[in-house]
Amino acid sequence: MPKASLNNWVSAKGELSGAGNKPCVVTPKQMELVSRLDKQTQRSSQNVWFLREAMS
Repeated sequence: MPKASLNNWVSAKGELSGAGNKPCVVTPKQMELVSRLDKQTQRSSQNVWFLREAMS
């Protein structure tokens, strides 16, 4: 979601709510999934760059 769209939505709806004052909790499994996704994204970006260089 573009940042401007999120800002417009928050302005229209008021403050975001739902979690109260509870801190965010991230499980080890969630951290592992984020790490895997980040590595996969980096590999994909490198592959795209390599292909673009090869085609030029």
